[in-house]
Amino acid sequence: MKSVINRLFSAVLTAAVLFACCPCSAAAAEEDIVRSLGSVSESAVPEGMEQWNLSQEGYGIGAQSAWDKGLYGQGVRVALIDSGIYREHEDLQGITIETGYNVIDQSTDTTDNVGHGTIVAGIIAADSRNSLGIDGISDRVTLVPIKCFDSSLTNVKHVITGIYLAVDTYHCDVINLSLGVTTDQQALREAVDYAASKGVIVVSAVGNSGETDPTRVYYPAAYDSVIGVGSYGQDGAVSVFSHTNQSVFVTAPGEALISLGNTGADTYREVSGTSYAAAHVTALAAIAKCAAPDMTVEEFKELLRITSRDAGAPGYDTGYGYGMVSAAGLAAALGNLPLYTDIGSHWAQESIETCSELGLLSGTGDGKFSPDAAVNRAMAVTVLWRMEGMPQTGSSTFSDVAGDDWYAAAVAWASENGIVSGYGDNRFGPLDAVTREQLAAMLCRYAAYRGLNTSAKAPSGFADWDQVSPYARTSLSWAVENGIMRGKTADTLVPGGTATRAELATMLCSCLPLFS
Repeated sequence: MKSVINRLFSAVLTAAVLFACCPCSAAAAEEDIVRSLGSVSESAVPEGMEQWNLSQEGYGIGAQSAWDKGLYGQGVRVALIDSGIYREHEDLQGITIETGYNVIDQSTDTTDNVGHGTIVAGIIAADSRNSLGIDGISDRVTLVPIKCFDSSLTNVKHVITGIYLAVDTYHCDVINLSLGVTTDQQALREAVDYAASKGVIVVSAVGNSGETDPTRVYYPAAYDSVIGVGSYGQDGAVSVFSHTNQSVFVTAPGEALISLGNTGADTYREVSGTSYAAAHVTALAAIAKCAAPDMTVEEFKELLRITSRDAGAPGYDTGYGYGMVSAAGLAAALGNLPLYTDIGSHWAQESIETCSELGLLSGTGDGKFSPDAAVNRAMAVTVLWRMEGMPQTGSSTFSDVAGDDWYAAAVAWASENGIVSGYGDNRFGPLDAVTREQLAAMLCRYAAYRGLNTSAKAPSGFADWDQVSPYARTSLSWAVENGIMRGKTADTLVPGGTATRAELATMLCSCLPLFS
């Protein structure tokens, strides 16, 4: 984990920040007031201070165990119904943050003037891949800020509106509600139940008043369809401010945490509160959703039950709930996540992951590999060039291959060594799709370049062998004989069919023993 840079905190917030509310009568206001459930202290962040909450040791959640399995929340959309996000922060520059919505003034201005939402965002998704600040737990999620307060108070109707937006407009998978209202609101209950019915995991804080009275709970944390989160400190003890009643489902680190400030790109804060404990569980929900996109609220609850570290009285208790959450335990229960979000259970998954680990192939963005997308000529020669160790070469002479194109060196090398040729009009056609027989021909020529014997007998049993182009018959014979290419069906090769990225990966893996 990264050390936190020594900087002064930029602002002070009160222990219970009130959301902004609409003018209304005193009686109505008491029922409708929603409170954020975190606080901020003003002090300097010590040089070299580590994030105890993420540690593998002591009472940290063991975040590295999840990261080691490739669990970063990729492909998951997380709604922060809060005070917005300070997008300019240095530790959010590599994070995907959508425009979102401001339900107060019905605009797209989600600037965080309070700081609470930015703190929550930092715990969930501060960039762990840069050399700055802190590590977020699930920094490959897409954050969707839905701003519902801008000063000290808000009305519950803004929160309710935000929940429906998160589900129906922004199609979020997880909702973080680091806030609470002290009265059971039918409309709020219906909103979170609706989210759960759509497969959305809703996480909320249980409160910072230190309440033990079972009747004095915060909503929505106390609702059955919501995961209520309490706080514990670095010593493992339940925080004195954390509610201890039936609203607590699990506990998470909530004291002396380091997160992001909202008054400058390089500002950091020390914070405490069940708001920030809830952010940990939101991040774990994102990790669970990226491994199992169809996971329901009840399934996630069961996952938390069996993976959280029991503390306090054996089994469930109102202090720790079902225990202290564990990213390490959760990751172990989920198993290994596919390297890309769209190859789980794909027939070529193993080959795709092998080629990616060897640096021969890479993803197409957003955590995806696009296994069924077409292979183009640039891609085909580039993987062979990478297999050869990316040798130095001269410049490409093709008119449609510029010197700064990502495939320029590979095209020049492949052309110089007779693995590919152009179209005869000084064009290479780098983005043209490659057929199965063309791919076989490139691989066969590369094998000959490596000094291998590429002679082979024509295969039998394929009804469409007469459709193979004359130039490709020797290559296809070699590919079939060596198990590099298989039929599309039991008796067809489909030589003119477009080669897919999955087929390229499997063919490359079949070639590896020949070239070792």
